[in-house]
Amino acid sequence: MATDGAAAVLPSPEELDAILGSLLLPDSAAIKAAEERLKQISKIPRSTPAIIERAAQSTSPQVRQLAAVIARRKCVRHWTLVGAEEQKRIKEMLLHMIAHEPEHLVRRSTADLLSAIAKLAYPAGQWPDLMQSLFGYSQSPHSEHREAAILIFASLTDTIGDQLREHFKTLIQIFVAGMSDTAQPVRVASVRGVGALLQWLASPEEVEVGASAIPPLLTVAGQCIAAGDEDTVSQVYDTLIEVVGVSFELVEKHLQVLVAHLLQVLSSPLSAGSRAARPARPGPLATQPALSARGVAPRCRSAAPRTRQSSPYETARWR
Repeated sequence: MATDGAAAVLPSPEELDAILGSLLLPDSAAIKAAEERLKQISKIPRSTPAIIERAAQSTSPQVRQLAAVIARRKCVRHWTLVGAEEQKRIKEMLLHMIAHEPEHLVRRSTADLLSAIAKLAYPAGQWPDLMQSLFGYSQSPHSEHREAAILIFASLTDTIGDQLREHFKTLIQIFVAGMSDTAQPVRVASVRGVGALLQWLASPEEVEVGASAIPPLLTVAGQCIAAGDEDTVSQVYDTLIEVVGVSFELVEKHLQVLVAHLLQVLSSPLSAGSRAARPARPGPLATQPALSARGVAPRCRSAAPRTRQSSPYETARWR
């Protein structure tokens, strides 16, 4: 009887779209009412597939992204209460969304949602074909698919890396190839993947494989310095700092190249020229040294963890 009652209060797809859309309105009263309604809905186990369906099927990209974010933050806790057939349908839906979602922000949030579910399902043996599906996307001719697959690999490796040891060699190969990809978002995602994977390396064989990622990391850093991409340069150096902290053996054989790279960056006339030519940007960067100094010296003294920047739709007031 309780299940029937729960089913009765689950809103229709149109009503759910309207509730999610209200969270995006510049109206505090509407947002508060939608938050309260959503709080009640998210207690229903059947809300998990319903909200994920809105991430896949809503005609509004804003609603699709918000639905993916809410499903990840609120509804994944109900995953074990979802039936096996429904779980299978959701997993197939998420992989389809990665391949066919046209909006970048929605695709990123979908990748985050898929990762959150995979962290529960894959270690439990409930998603045995996941890695092969993602390997396929990582070789896609479409950069959007490659980026999404690598982001998911990075997220999974960061948290359940020990479960992925049999795939470490393949993952390193994918990340190394990704760091020379023609698409900048793929290169950035691959840097993140390398940073996530290297922390798990333990055996001499794994360390040997992981060390192959160091030269491509330096290449990406040099390319980003030339392009003025400060955020990616900082991420590369954060990764290198973390690598040194985890295992100096990973960089030992490339130490001469690493030192030469850092000295070249510090004395780069290109960085000095861009420092003089570029006007200061508002915000924290306006008070920082320019790229060459900011990217190396300050961050070598303080490797503060970086957090992913929220998308515009993730700043809604719901919690």
